[in-house]
Amino acid sequence: MRRSSYDDLSTPEYVDVYGVPFQMLPFAKSGTTSITTPPRLTSIVAVRDRAALEIRFPRVVAIVHEAKAILEIDWDSMPGIGVAAEHDPTRTSVAGVKGLGSDEHDHRRMWESYRRQRLCFELGSRVIQGQDNREALFPQAVRAVERFIATLVSLGAGVDEGELDNELYKTQITEQLRDALRPGVDGGTLLPVLDEFQPEGTTTDVAFQTAKKNPEPTTKSHVNYVVCDSELERHIALELEADPGVVAYVKNDHLFCEIPYRHNGKARRYIPDFLVELPGRQFLMLEGKGRQTAADDQKEIASKRWVAAVNADGRWGHWTHVVIRAKAEIRPAIQAAAAGKTVFS
Repeated sequence: MRRSSYDDLSTPEYVDVYGVPFQMLPFAKSGTTSITTPPRLTSIVAVRDRAALEIRFPRVVAIVHEAKAILEIDWDSMPGIGVAAEHDPTRTSVAGVKGLGSDEHDHRRMWESYRRQRLCFELGSRVIQGQDNREALFPQAVRAVERFIATLVSLGAGVDEGELDNELYKTQITEQLRDALRPGVDGGTLLPVLDEFQPEGTTTDVAFQTAKKNPEPTTKSHVNYVVCDSELERHIALELEADPGVVAYVKNDHLFCEIPYRHNGKARRYIPDFLVELPGRQFLMLEGKGRQTAADDQKEIASKRWVAAVNADGRWGHWTHVVIRAKAEIRPAIQAAAAGKTVFS
């Protein structure tokens, strides 16, 4: 569409489209009106001159038990998966407007290329990702995937086993087997499974814009502002700036430092509010929490597992996690972490 007049661009023009008058919209009524000012955007970016304040962290997608030489799996803990056409239609047709072209997607082509052995090899490799003794564990993982498909996969009417080549079901099988791994008789530690495409995150990658008002400027952070979602978060940011024991910190916003956990049977991601670096390569995850929610217990368990796994790995220093519920708890939590005390609350 074009304007009828370009003499005064500050005056809006109105038009009916497909019989729907724009005047029905509250922001475009005819008559006396005022021009809506677009929101002011603030760029949140890593400051090049503050490279010394960079914080690096592992991008963990799962936590598993170290398997040593034998893959111990708790088969009773896995619910299995159901593959049905109503979850993912095996055949869909798309027709263009007024008969202009059409397209059809038929999963039968995928079924024809499906090979169970190839799928078992692929998923077996995923299940033991992060393990040290992969050569010895791989045949066991392949047999575990075969047993899962044979006993814990339910195929709906009209659905071929080849539907398991869908990434949705590959992920579900992998996650259930990983979660069912148990330590052997020799104990075994927790291991972090890292993102295969980007195993490490960094504050250098932060770059986004926000319309939220009054972001807090920083001096101890690699990122120029802290975008606060609550007054408690604002107090935490100010305390981190003022505390002489803090080497660097960053708001975990568009940083993708996530802790995987499960709640009500679904895989979720918990994002702590702040990452803090303390002397001696010690790091603190700080969460400002007001109201307690039903998922918080699972988040706390997952945080403990994340900390144990990352600390056992050792490549990213020593980590601690703490939940802050009041302004008065901020400084003691920082001091406890700096002293090497593991604090969970």
